[in-house]
Amino acid sequence: MATKYKRDIRKPIELIVQVILYRLAFQVISSFVKGTFSIRTILVCFLPTSYFVIFYCVIFFLSPYVNRLFDSLSYKSALRFVSILAAFFSLHCTFVQILSNIKGAQISGLDSVGLYGSQSGYNIANFLMAYTIGAFLRKYMIKERFTSKWRLAKAFFICAFLITFWWIGGNMITTAALSYKEIDFFNRTAWIYCNPLVVCEAVIVLLLFLNINIGCNKIINMFSSGVFSVFLLHGHLIRHLGIERFVQGNTLVMCGHIILSACVIIVICTIVHYVYKAVMTPVFNRIFNKKIVVIDLENASDASEHKALPY
Repeated sequence: MATKYKRDIRKPIELIVQVILYRLAFQVISSFVKGTFSIRTILVCFLPTSYFVIFYCVIFFLSPYVNRLFDSLSYKSALRFVSILAAFFSLHCTFVQILSNIKGAQISGLDSVGLYGSQSGYNIANFLMAYTIGAFLRKYMIKERFTSKWRLAKAFFICAFLITFWWIGGNMITTAALSYKEIDFFNRTAWIYCNPLVVCEAVIVLLLFLNINIGCNKIINMFSSGVFSVFLLHGHLIRHLGIERFVQGNTLVMCGHIILSACVIIVICTIVHYVYKAVMTPVFNRIFNKKIVVIDLENASDASEHKALPY
């Protein structure tokens, strides 16, 4: 998306419909298995309640304007812009989260994202920051400057160690202060999506993948096309894998169960994905036989964009 300036309506509608149909299918199956049926429950399935899809649709339509913004900025100005977003939507939000957890209640009106805090990074500001960072890396070919996989891997493990230490430290503090259970700010903020360490890890993983030349692997392409289905369906499948029985057992057996469970979920979701595509792609092709472009900034010239408005 970082190199394109047109947006048509098909992609968001496809994602929303997929969320609805998956929810509806699992609810119908669950109703038949349990022997219960509720019209209200079925109707609720038509609400596309997926934070990721809603945020993605918003970014999908905002991104051409962000791309145009980067076209008008120098490298230093773009870097400053990304740094400002990170300062307000990552550093500041994490700091406010720490203060809120020390207090034992949400501090309203202090967070830069919303009145009631950053919701652990599940917010549109965090998504916008993530897209902007990605667009910056793409535009200025940052991967060319970070070609050392060893350094990237070392940086990743440093971040992982700090997050783990953050979590363990929080558990130790909570254990040492049982009479003050609200003092769990370390472990509560270690994993939130807006945590600067988590953001850094995401950037490092992206740079690592950009610097790995895996070529065109048909198996990887086959399974990667179904990752959205994995995201939508894994919550329904994971509860049937008996994880609670293996967590308390042998560590090696638990690790093996985790790997096997992940493989099973990926395979099942990929199969569902291809069945869904086989059924729905012809339907969408018939509905959207012509592109319905709602945003087109490809031919927007600088001169026309800066003309003074008539008064």
